[in-house]
Amino acid sequence: MLMTDWHDSWVFCKGLGPQYGLPSAIQQEVAIRGGSDKRYCYGDAATELGEFAWYDTNSGDHAHAVGLKRPNAYGVFDGHGQVWEWSWEWGIVGSSRVLRGGSCSCRSARRHDFEPGYRNSFLGFRVVLCLSVESSQSSS
Repeated sequence: MLMTDWHDSWVFCKGLGPQYGLPSAIQQEVAIRGGSDKRYCYGDAATELGEFAWYDTNSGDHAHAVGLKRPNAYGVFDGHGQVWEWSWEWGIVGSSRVLRGGSCSCRSARRHDFEPGYRNSFLGFRVVLCLSVESSQSSS
């Protein structure tokens, strides 16, 4: 399995062009929720979670190809569960970067911080397209 740190994620995004980057933590949460103000993108009950997410009870302890579960209302697949996803934002303390997605907790509101060079199979990332080059992220 590919293991990516924050730097690899950033280099990949920038390799796509100057208008691409990593999402902010709030962009991640909004995308994962898909317009919902509930606990999950579809509501509050965990009973339907398996339709939308890979997590500790149905994943077999490994990540799965994106798109095998139902998308949320915004068309985002696998926002809950699966892996923690790197964001553009700095953590609260030191030089860590913020991750969202909740991994096995499946909560979009949950955040975690890791040092940018940390690698593990439960870390991943999403790419965002900025609407203007001026508003895109510059460099780390």
